Amino acid sequence: MKALPNIPKDKLPVKGKDTPALYIFSEDLKPMLRDTPIRQEQISRRWNSHVKKALNITADFYSLKHSRTSDDINSEIRKVIKKATRKAARKNGHTTSRMVEQVYDTQYKDRLFKINKNSKSQFAPEDLHTITNIKNHQ
Repeated sequence: MKALPNIPKDKLPVKGKDTPALYIFSEDLKPMLRDTPIRQEQISRRWNSHVKKALNITADFYSLKHSRTSDDINSEIRKVIKKATRKAARKNGHTTSRMVEQVYDTQYKDRLFKINKNSKSQFAPEDLHTITNIKNHQ
């Protein structure tokens, strides 16, 4: 999909009079400041005609939204795990988290494997060594 241009908020079309929010997919599937999002059946209908059929894409709008939301949450969980692992390493007198990952945290590999297994998007480069290690130790 093409990236959205950097449009200043004051140049976006505004619909309504209350404090509007930016909705990426609005009328004509274009960004717009609105008081409320367009209705679910509108986005589904527009996605089907302007994206699925036009570009021969099989995914529904809401299935992509659901999987993206799950991936975003999994990404945040991986960040928290990484931070907690570094904190545990410092508490144990280590300068890196390697000993925590490999010895002290007995659930580390299983925890990350479950999160990564359920994530559909690409892993961040910093996770690649972890995933390789997990697969090699099973």
